[in-house]
Amino acid sequence: MDMIIYMNMDNSKDSMKERNGFYVLDFVFDVDDDNYVCIERYAFIGIFSTKENANNAIDDLINKPGFKDHPRECFYIRFYGLNELKEWMTGFVKL
Repeated sequence: MDMIIYMNMDNSKDSMKERNGFYVLDFVFDVDDDNYVCIERYAFIGIFSTKENANNAIDDLINKPGFKDHPRECFYIRFYGLNELKEWMTGFVKL
């Protein structure tokens, strides 16, 4: 009896990328304080295994209270690779 083995042969760049990292979804918007000073507000939404899942989350939130008052461009999806050091490579200074 012969055995048949099926394997996922999707070696596309995006597929390889998703296996080695994750997507972070943030929401960034501006508000005016009592003195009419514009302040940027940031909200962490979640971590997703694929960009498609992050976009689906945006679709779920876009018409909810608060979110619906802002354009879709306020949502940011960023990819982070695992075991990669990309941020703070030059250190930091205390202000």
